[in-house]
Amino acid sequence: MEGFEPNDVDPAEEGHDLPDQAIQETQTESVDRGRRNFLKGMLGVTALLAVGGQPLAELLREEVLPEDLERELDAHREKLKGEYGLELDFDPITSANESSKELSLAERTDFAKDIYDGAQRYPKSYFNNIGLKAVQGVKWYDNKKGDDPLVVLGGFYRGADPEKVVINKESPMGYVVRDKFGWGNDASVKYIFHHEAYHKSDEHISHADSFNANWRQESAKLGAPMTPDVRDVFSIRKPGFATSYGDLMPWEDRAEIAALLLTDPARAESLAKEEPVLALKIKEIKEEYKRHSGGMMDETYWKLLAEGGVSSVKEYFALRKKLAEEKK
Repeated sequence: MEGFEPNDVDPAEEGHDLPDQAIQETQTESVDRGRRNFLKGMLGVTALLAVGGQPLAELLREEVLPEDLERELDAHREKLKGEYGLELDFDPITSANESSKELSLAERTDFAKDIYDGAQRYPKSYFNNIGLKAVQGVKWYDNKKGDDPLVVLGGFYRGADPEKVVINKESPMGYVVRDKFGWGNDASVKYIFHHEAYHKSDEHISHADSFNANWRQESAKLGAPMTPDVRDVFSIRKPGFATSYGDLMPWEDRAEIAALLLTDPARAESLAKEEPVLALKIKEIKEEYKRHSGGMMDETYWKLLAEGGVSSVKEYFALRKKLAEEKK
């Protein structure tokens, strides 16, 4: 996994002529500002040409062409609302027990693009069908009551706010267990979006729900026992589960399978061929998607998504819609 290494930019070792304030800035403060702001503070805008890559492009756009970013952000917001009925919320979380930091303009634009890209894998009526109306993007979420740093790493859905999911675009622990830093974690944001959207559609998120007890028992009976130990997040994936995180709880097992299906259906099918218990779980999750999508996310859909990607499934949705209208 790629992550931010604190020693990636060491002013003393790299020999940059930096102001004392930048050198004395603590590591936490530097990272907290986001890597683009970190680069700006350490190197100055005029020295950024020596850095290259996406951080350079995004920082320059934010500093020199903010109007372009604003227009791009507005365009993605309009498409999400107009096509999928989804609002984007970028307000930071502020309460007695929870807090988060606000995304920068470039991060908001990046986030909006990721959510729109992810949404295109669903029929346009899907989110209305499951009752999802908003996606909130934050970074550095902190639950002051949480004893476990992994309780909310990527995002969350709560029954107390049933029309919204929250995605934590960047977090300290994310540098360890995720694949990218902040602005570059497009794949992670999309994966978390599918994971949390599935939670929204799942009718059985409760320890008291007998469905979950049966799910756990059947998984164990078929050779894939669940071990609710958060340390397993750092272990190798066990047969019968989409990821190591999936064997923590039945509803996380289902959400991880859902996210894998939406982001890498070919891998999901490949694993299913070798692992009968995972194949059974995938079959059940697919049935749920078919039901929530009004039959649009059927086996043809999954085949097209695996072989042709988003463009193929959008054409399929359009064809299905046209045929349905012709029957009226």
